[in-house]
Amino acid sequence: MKAGFLGFGLGATLLVSSFSCLSLPSPADKAARPATEIPVRATEPLRRQYAEIRLQLDRLDGLVGSLARASSPERISTLRQITELLEEQILRNTAEETDRLYLSADRCAGNASYRFTASLCHEQVIAARWMLELSDEAGKPSPDLTAFSRRADRLLGLLDAHFETEEKVLLPLLDDAMTPDRFRREVMEGEAPPLPPSSIPWARTYAEALTVSKALGKPILVHFSGPRCRACRKMEQVTLADAEVRSRIGQAFVPLYLDISADEESAIRFDVVGIPATQILSGDGQVLAQQLGFLEPKAFLAWLQDAGRAAP
Repeated sequence: MKAGFLGFGLGATLLVSSFSCLSLPSPADKAARPATEIPVRATEPLRRQYAEIRLQLDRLDGLVGSLARASSPERISTLRQITELLEEQILRNTAEETDRLYLSADRCAGNASYRFTASLCHEQVIAARWMLELSDEAGKPSPDLTAFSRRADRLLGLLDAHFETEEKVLLPLLDDAMTPDRFRREVMEGEAPPLPPSSIPWARTYAEALTVSKALGKPILVHFSGPRCRACRKMEQVTLADAEVRSRIGQAFVPLYLDISADEESAIRFDVVGIPATQILSGDGQVLAQQLGFLEPKAFLAWLQDAGRAAP
C-alpha cells in the first residue's frame, strides 16, 4: 500500500551533495582495516529505534489496507488505531528529531549559510499537516474512507522515504562526526538546546526584541516553547511554518522565541502557565493579548487579527 513519493529524490540529492564535502573513509580504507575491527556506530541506539518505527509503519500499512474489507464498527475502531499510532509513534519522534537530532546534524555539517537538514525539516512539516488531515477525517460522523486511505498511503510513502534518507545520509554523518558518548548526551538524552522555528527572524532575548520594537514601532509577538513539548513542535511545524502566518508575523510584529527551560525568568515575568503560549506585548512590555495551546493556521491568523486591534 505504501506509495512512492517523487519529491524525495531531490531532497536526498541535496543532502548527498552537501554530504560529499565531508571526509569519510574510502572503500579502500575500510578494506584495509583488520578483519577483527568492528567499529561502534555512534547512532546505533537511534538505529534500533528506527527499526521499531519501521515495524510500526508496516503495521499502519496493514491497518490502512484492511479498511476496505472491514465492517462499519471495525472501520471506526481501525481509523482510531491509525490516528493514535501516528500521533504516539510518529509525531512524537519527529518532535524529538527537530529538538535534538537535526540541531546536532546541522552543527556537525558546519555550513552556517544553509541548514543541512532543511529538506528533512520540510518533510516533517508536510507529514504533520497530513497527520492532522487524517485526524480530522477520522473524527467526522461519516468519514470518507477512500479519501482517508489515499491520504494515509501518501503519508506512509513520505515517512518511509524520510526515514530511509535519514538512515542512509544523516546518520552516517553523525557516525563520522560524533563519539557514542557525545551522541548519547546530545541526541538521545537531549542536552542540545531546542532549535527555534525556521523562516521567521526570531529575536532570542526580550531585550533584543524590545530594542527592535521601539525602533520599528511594532508590538512584540512572543512564542513560548520548550524541549519536551509535543504541542510546541506541532505549533512550530504546522502553524508557524504556514506561509500566510509567517508573512503576517513579519509584517505586523517583532517575533521573539523564548525557551522557558532556559529562560524561566521571562516565563515568570509574563505569567506563562503552560506551553505553547503566544503573547502580544506592547513596546513597554505590557501583555496585550495571549493564547495558550495549539491553534490551526486559520484560527491563529484570526487570533492575530483580533490581537492586533488591541495593539496601540
